[in-house]
Amino acid sequence: KLSTNSELAQRMHDIIDVDTGAVVIGESTIQEMGEKVLDFTVKVASGEIRTKAELKAQEDFIPWKEEIALNQERIGAQSFRLDSKAALVTGAGSGIGRAIALKFAASGAAVHIFDVNQSAAEDTLGQIASHGGAGFAHACDVTNQFEVKRTFDDLTRQSRIHILVNNAGVSHIGTVETTTPEDFDRIVNVNIKGFYNCMHALVGHMKESGGGVILNMASIAGSAGLPDRFAYSMSK
Repeated sequence: KLSTNSELAQRMHDIIDVDTGAVVIGESTIQEMGEKVLDFTVKVASGEIRTKAELKAQEDFIPWKEEIALNQERIGAQSFRLDSKAALVTGAGSGIGRAIALKFAASGAAVHIFDVNQSAAEDTLGQIASHGGAGFAHACDVTNQFEVKRTFDDLTRQSRIHILVNNAGVSHIGTVETTTPEDFDRIVNVNIKGFYNCMHALVGHMKESGGGVILNMASIAGSAGLPDRFAYSMSK
């Protein structure tokens, strides 16, 4: 497992899940493709490949997109500011949601950290506060429409929400044959209905307040259609 999320890697210790921004050509099997990706990974980690130009020089490698970045200096000189903006991020107690919350806070936003786990939300809030940012931790189950509406209504009575990031999501390993109805319902309730519940509760407020931005997180699994991620791929 190549991942920046150590907890996820530990939970999925029996899964090899390589996330790369590349397309490998010329290989006829998944094993050959994996060996080629691993070879590129080792070259970058060891310093043999240091620049985008050197990466492009590899004849069997096509960048996923033209602006692929190998180090922080090449990610982009332009930053963005969210001063005086309030952002609400679901599933912000860990993983991608936490990273988004931290980035938004560092860019000047007041971040409302929503997570089903209050302790996890407070941990994210602690990281934001330790860097001088502003944030608020909220426990909320996005699958429960009544709870979402009540929590959002309480929040919007106090302040305007400019940005909603629907990030809360769960994964599942299973084919169409091995996925149980309970597993399927859980994926749908969190990954699809959870997005709907949050948008349904907030769109009216945004329209009345002059607009806003809604970001719905997706996944490459939604277009790849992974057989052993049947329900998850369908939900994305």
